[in-house]
Amino acid sequence: MATTSEEYLIGKIMRLMPPPAMMMEAEMNPDIVKDLQNKLLRQGPQLIKKISKINPSGCSDQFKLTAAQFFIQYYTIRMFELAPKDMDPANMNANDAAAAQIDPDKLEAFKADQARDMEFAWKLLTSPIRSPEMSQTAKLLMIELGQRLEDSVKLTEALKQLDSLISNLGDLTPAAIMRDPARMMQMQLVVVAFTAAPLVGQFEKFIRLGDLLPPQELERFSMVSQNMPVPDYSILYKLAKEENAAQLPIPDPKNLPWNEFYIESIRVKFRDLDCENFTDKRQELLDEINSSEENIKWEPVPNPNNIHLKRMGAIYQCVSFAEAPQQLCGIYREDRIKVQGKTQAVLGPPDVDPADIMAGRVQVDPSQLQVLVQEECWDLVRSETDPNFFTGTYEMHNYTPTERGEKITDPEKAPLHMTFDLEIKFCTLEEHAKLVLEADKKNAEMPEIQIEKVVTDFDDLELD
Repeated sequence: MATTSEEYLIGKIMRLMPPPAMMMEAEMNPDIVKDLQNKLLRQGPQLIKKISKINPSGCSDQFKLTAAQFFIQYYTIRMFELAPKDMDPANMNANDAAAAQIDPDKLEAFKADQARDMEFAWKLLTSPIRSPEMSQTAKLLMIELGQRLEDSVKLTEALKQLDSLISNLGDLTPAAIMRDPARMMQMQLVVVAFTAAPLVGQFEKFIRLGDLLPPQELERFSMVSQNMPVPDYSILYKLAKEENAAQLPIPDPKNLPWNEFYIESIRVKFRDLDCENFTDKRQELLDEINSSEENIKWEPVPNPNNIHLKRMGAIYQCVSFAEAPQQLCGIYREDRIKVQGKTQAVLGPPDVDPADIMAGRVQVDPSQLQVLVQEECWDLVRSETDPNFFTGTYEMHNYTPTERGEKITDPEKAPLHMTFDLEIKFCTLEEHAKLVLEADKKNAEMPEIQIEKVVTDFDDLELD
């Protein structure tokens, strides 16, 4: 049972962290959401200080869970607030957050504060919890904390805590869950363990759990990765099966760091394209490409220092350099970078914003909608003479998905599969900081010059 002081702090938390029903209502009004977030950011630090004075072993189960959830929500909002002020955190997706140039001093302060407070939240959740139901929730939150702390040792410990809960699982299909709602918690446990396993190199478990998930659940990971800074676990699951990752040895979590790779330069050169059955369309595009020597030369990617590639324990996470940057992910290897990603957009009439369609704010006749899928893949190997230099291929696939038996007959909607040679040169943090500083200085010296997007003649792809 919570003490009087705990009840007081829980009350303060609940005023800053409204229940889900209230938040769903508030989300209909962006101003209300913004006010709630600002209030949380203003009052959160003082409340966290008070909470951190509590002895973890002596407080109630309810307080432990409530406080840990509060810490997670506070730092989630604060993370998005790091973005430049011309970006609206409430409407910012994962690619915006990752591509934004964040103030390095604010970022370091954020990391230090989060590490300190998440460590305390970890102590709360790893102290004895008497209630079986709350103990189960605590184990789920431990996975979240392990990822926030970027600590493979803690994440491995948290995943081990879930082992007993995800053994002897039954049918997790939607029909089975409707017949037995208790299976919904089983599904949640499997999903959480599924997202944690690859980070610590437990790919056999990752694939085994993925095999239990229905297709709708796997597809949900793709949607989440387009709106949150997380890997697309459905892509990672496909790669793990293709590369027989289940046979990889489980690494020592002490040897699984989380770190950023800093990019000095990126170059691409056109190699080939394919339009499947539309051979005339392919030839038309090839003729257009070959009409200019510029189209078949090496081309530097603008602003390569804005591209983010991160090692998250045993996997890679990356934001691509395409016109519409997307999340890429893959299995970490020292001498190879193979990452893939996939995004899906719904296009309607020219006068309707696709974002409004995706969000459900505008209803459009289904006959006027067109779904476009874009997939990207990097496949690079490290140079034997320069450990910072990787070469290989870059693939981009654009197509409209079809139902079984349906065929596309319009050449203007032909699928387009493009292959490029790709080179990436990495650098140190110090060299990266110098490159960014030089770029900022150059931009400041040319305030009146409008920087236009580079549009290639043959694919209409824009590079910022």
